[in-house]
Amino acid sequence: MTDRELETYLAERLHANAKLRRAGYVATQLIAGELAIAHRGHVKGIWRVVDGMLDWIPAGYSAPIDRVADIDAAERHTLLALGLAD
Repeated sequence: MTDRELETYLAERLHANAKLRRAGYVATQLIAGELAIAHRGHVKGIWRVVDGMLDWIPAGYSAPIDRVADIDAAERHTLLALGLAD
């Protein structure tokens, strides 16, 4: 899977996530390879796709603090990072 495909699938998965929608979070494409997760206009974190891996950069950080290998893990990590995990 290309980085672009991975980014597209992650965006689709996060848009479809009911917990994120109910809580008012949106995923918005920034530059190529970056997807911002925002709540009421405030970015909470950014997913960056690099060489088939997904890097999580929380708001206020300039570099990633976590890296995952697939979309399922990225979705779980997003929910955990935002305090929405079960």
